[in-house]
Amino acid sequence: MKKYVFFVLILFIFYVGPSSAEANSNEAREHFIKGKKILESALSPLDFVNAEMEFEKAIELAPDWAEAYYNLALISAEIGKQVKAIRSFERYLEITKNPADKSEVLLEISKLKKIRETKRRIGLSGISIVALQDGVYLMNVLPGSKIEKAGFKTGDKIIEVNKRSTIGIKLEDFYKLIETPFEDPGLQARFSIYAKRTGIENIVGITIIRGGKQQVIPTSLDVFKSNVYEIEEDEFEDEVIRNSMPTFVVFWADWCTYCIKFTSVMEQIAEKYKGKVTVVSINIQNNKKISEKFKIQAIPTTILFKDSRQLNSVTGYKNESDIEKLLTSQNVKEDFKLKASDYKGDDIYVVYVIPNSSAYKSGIKPGDIIKKINGIDISKNAREFITLINDLPEGENIFTILRDGVEINLSVTLPPKGTKGRLGLQIRQ
Repeated sequence: MKKYVFFVLILFIFYVGPSSAEANSNEAREHFIKGKKILESALSPLDFVNAEMEFEKAIELAPDWAEAYYNLALISAEIGKQVKAIRSFERYLEITKNPADKSEVLLEISKLKKIRETKRRIGLSGISIVALQDGVYLMNVLPGSKIEKAGFKTGDKIIEVNKRSTIGIKLEDFYKLIETPFEDPGLQARFSIYAKRTGIENIVGITIIRGGKQQVIPTSLDVFKSNVYEIEEDEFEDEVIRNSMPTFVVFWADWCTYCIKFTSVMEQIAEKYKGKVTVVSINIQNNKKISEKFKIQAIPTTILFKDSRQLNSVTGYKNESDIEKLLTSQNVKEDFKLKASDYKGDDIYVVYVIPNSSAYKSGIKPGDIIKKINGIDISKNAREFITLINDLPEGENIFTILRDGVEINLSVTLPPKGTKGRLGLQIRQ
């Protein structure tokens, strides 16, 4: 790749508002200058990632440096990190108060939000892309992903989608191209005939450059789409913690052999439980802060979240059956809904009921609040709950349950004292 590909971008990146460099440390300035030099001599899209890291280091040392945020926003947008770009632009506006370029920055933020929504709708799992002046580069194609199985490789440059050029195209326009690839009815008809012969549904012709040679890969449009959504650490709060559905978070890296094998498993889970379970992935190489937060030491690591809580995690390759068992063990079924409005700090709240246990057979359900046992108020005895249960007599016991604001009595038949998992439920207080 020739350096002139980046020339226009570099000039734009470093044209910013009033300098605040005087207020920043020499070390911060050194990182900023290093990032600039990386871009000036950039030979591959990976240089953008390295430049981004230098701008981040500058910001860590000078958290009120407006120019650093502005440049970080631009570079993050170029490598497909829309959320980071949005937040960096917003921080730039916050620091500068009312800059001359405020309207332009707000317009850019609006565009980035639209890109993010389109990207989320498409999925684009197992792939990182960047749109440059001479085409759309596949920075990373994860082996084992749908797009890799379709014949694409890391380093491929897409120059056409169904004869529609991607030269000089912006990232948001490329996403639109994926969603609406045809504008020539005749070309669509010819592809339809080819599709019948090959069995490829929603066929598209992707023209790429690989090793200096041009070739066309006929493939299904669906290879670019996935129910596994790759997220940035900057959107973890919105996409995971605030998600109303159970959410699998898969931490991975493109150099990890077991991650490669695990990719197809999670795509199958995401497809099978579409609308019931969310599956997102996070590349630890590009999102080090969130990886450190959850102490990710081995990959793939899969963490299951529900109602802002981390329920469980597994490390290493797991097959589809293993993941489904994890879902069952954590009781993330359709009917599992925490009734937060009914929950009080002193209440004994039922989180999970083990199938075929004494509690299950009696009719106790997740979301129930245990108020009394045999007429005795136990609402403030959660710490002693296990001891209380173990001391109950064998046979019938009456549990008073609060369900949907109404108290009901349930008869619970307990096995002999000392039986492991005697009642068969999990609670929280």
